[in-house]
Amino acid sequence: MKKLISALAAVTASLFLFAACSAQVVLPLDPNWTDNGNVAAAAGFSETLTYGVSFEKGELSNLTIEVGEGSSYVMQTSVLESYRAPDGNNYAVYVLRSELTLRGAFVNEAGTAIARFGMSGDDTVDPPDTLTTTVWFHSLDGGRNLRPIRSETSGYFHAVDSTSGSALVLTNYTATIKYNNSVSTANVNLTNRWTEEELSKENAVIDDYTVRSSLPRTQTFTIKDLQKNYSGFDAGQLYFVGRGISYSENSSNTLTLASLYGKVQCGVSCSEFADLSCNFTVTGRETPVTTVNTARVTFTNRGNGQNTGPSRTVNYARATDSSSGYYNVPVRIAETFAYDMGDIVFTLQSVVR
Repeated sequence: MKKLISALAAVTASLFLFAACSAQVVLPLDPNWTDNGNVAAAAGFSETLTYGVSFEKGELSNLTIEVGEGSSYVMQTSVLESYRAPDGNNYAVYVLRSELTLRGAFVNEAGTAIARFGMSGDDTVDPPDTLTTTVWFHSLDGGRNLRPIRSETSGYFHAVDSTSGSALVLTNYTATIKYNNSVSTANVNLTNRWTEEELSKENAVIDDYTVRSSLPRTQTFTIKDLQKNYSGFDAGQLYFVGRGISYSENSSNTLTLASLYGKVQCGVSCSEFADLSCNFTVTGRETPVTTVNTARVTFTNRGNGQNTGPSRTVNYARATDSSSGYYNVPVRIAETFAYDMGDIVFTLQSVVR
């Protein structure tokens, strides 16, 4: 009988340990983007971060991007005082709009521009590459932990291709992601803005190097178990979420992202604290900021073998004091471009609050 009781106890203990190991790991966040430590979304909060754009070519790549004048990356964050969430209640929520405008050319190793975009001065016939995402999400108030409510994305941009026989593809789409109240599931809807006629074999070819491309997966799908292992967020709010992490050197965290690629795990690692040379202006400061102590953070997506989006390295300013005026802002962002072509780099130019 004692042996039976011992065996049952061992089984019970093992089940308990298994349950403990499979519990969600909640990402601890602090309101490092505020000047007063308020966890709620404060009415009147507004911030605009404007970045210059450049490209750093990979050593083994045959292509590079020559970035043209008028390219920019802008992140605007504000508070909407009343927004109806999926639970039927109204909340003050953050609205984050990120917009990349890229003008320039893809240039091969011989120095020939194989595609130019947004450089003629007439955007109606020669539009720049653009990627715009707007995310509505909760504050930290009430344990809501920046939970996303919905996101909207529109993209019109060139990408390096390895399947169509052309060097580049041009994608044109919109996407919406809607979350349930607990953010355990997300419904994704993708819409091609190319018509079937434009995508037909006869019309898809734009020139010798570029073809129109449709989206690479089904148009509508559901992401499940978004909060099962780690805290879940929308991919469009990743850089904002990163501001809420209180980093230490050689630290790491994991979170889950919902994106156009489905559900991906994202490793967040801080390798070091280091001073970074910079040159950006801040509202209320007479002189530009030229040196900032930063946390160097790498975001690495881990998927199931399909495209999971770019890896990113972000230098976050380690500043939460009210005198700085730049509370944990991303000072420098580097996103990998497809097939190790290089990094597209965003460098902070101004902080307006």
